[in-house]
Amino acid sequence: MAFDNNKGAGAGGSSVLMVFMVLCLCIFGTLSLLSAHADLTISNKTAVAAEQFYRADAEAERFLAVIDACFFAARQETEAILTAGDYTQEALERLGPQGQDFLRSLTKPAGIEDADEIYHHFAAAYLARLEGVMVTRVEASETVISFRVEINNTRALSVKIRMNAFSVPLRYGVLEWKAVDETPWEIDEGGNIPVG
Repeated sequence: MAFDNNKGAGAGGSSVLMVFMVLCLCIFGTLSLLSAHADLTISNKTAVAAEQFYRADAEAERFLAVIDACFFAARQETEAILTAGDYTQEALERLGPQGQDFLRSLTKPAGIEDADEIYHHFAAAYLARLEGVMVTRVEASETVISFRVEINNTRALSVKIRMNAFSVPLRYGVLEWKAVDETPWEIDEGGNIPVG
């Protein structure tokens, strides 16, 4: 009997190898497709978040321009009082009760030493007309103005500025301009702490 010494893989081995290669290509193709879909989803969410943030940022800039206009008007009112040495009835009517009391208490003529206080009262009177603005007098020489602009239903842009003194040419300085999380906290009151 003659034996065939050909030790090749034969037709069955190459078929198994071909099936294995096709199966690997299908698995890697599916993984690539899933990865691309996940990347697209993340890219879309990032684009939406960036658009929301920059829309809120632009709105905050517009609101800051309105606040700056209030500072400018307050500066003009203060300069008019310092130039004239006294206040007019129209200027008095634009102030709130505290500002009116302060102006009435000034010794005539009003001097540069009164400028910061006059400026503060006029700025506070103008800012009181704006909705969503919080004015905090930290010290006699420092006033902080803060407001928030909604980015989406869970985040907001928090802005805090410092109103500079009357003698400083720049009317304000930015203290804070950041996105904050406004998701309400949920307190777990019924949890038992496991003791080891």
